[in-house]
Amino acid sequence: MKLQLSLALILFWGTNLIAQNKAILSGKLNPESNLTEISIRDIDGVVVAAPVKEDGSFMLSTDKLLKGFYEISDMGTVYLKPGFSLVTSYDGKQYKFSGNGAVENNALIQARADLNKFFPLDEKNQPLQETYYLDVPVFLEKMQSFYEHGEKLFSQSSDAFFKEFALLDLKFVGREMTWLYSLYYGKDLKKMEAFHDLIQNADREDPGFSKKLDSAYRATNVKQIDSVSLKNLQAFLYESWDKNNEVLFKNSSAYRRGI
Repeated sequence: MKLQLSLALILFWGTNLIAQNKAILSGKLNPESNLTEISIRDIDGVVVAAPVKEDGSFMLSTDKLLKGFYEISDMGTVYLKPGFSLVTSYDGKQYKFSGNGAVENNALIQARADLNKFFPLDEKNQPLQETYYLDVPVFLEKMQSFYEHGEKLFSQSSDAFFKEFALLDLKFVGREMTWLYSLYYGKDLKKMEAFHDLIQNADREDPGFSKKLDSAYRATNVKQIDSVSLKNLQAFLYESWDKNNEVLFKNSSAYRRGI
């Protein structure tokens, strides 16, 4: 009897240890994704892949990953670590998570989705015209509020690693938008489209081509940036961040693009 009990306890502990070492993600994808395979990827490539059934359901399970941020087909950035058992579904706008790890991943997705609470964006989360007309101090103040909002969402988790690197990653998501803002500040987007059409379709053999091109580009500039604002914007983009953070490099695709 004691031997049977000991064997049962060993089996229980062994099964429990295997479960603790695994990260599991299952659920259903956005019906419009049309994926036949889903994968978890890190900086080195695919960690694990699995087929997607006709109804969009899938199951990914692996004991080969460390805690960190991974890219998952159709979902974008997801936080995973051994012991997580996540179930996901698509609510028509974004993915939602339940299970162990849901707090972190719902906060991660919500923080990015809430960018449109601070800036005028289109359905694809691209800046609308009004964003490019914002004065630099106003834009940077809104960006800081976006970061603080994300930090508040991330604070729901007790995972110190997650809170630190989710916020750092979010700041590079914000920097990507700031880079676009710096490129198109004060420009009329419709006139920019006309300028690009001219580049693509105009007769380059026309003696007046260069003059027309210059005129079309000048017409795009509705608002000029002053030297102080330009200096502050460039400092935000290029001077106030660590370009040698190895852990962040492994965990943030936005940081890697920034580098």
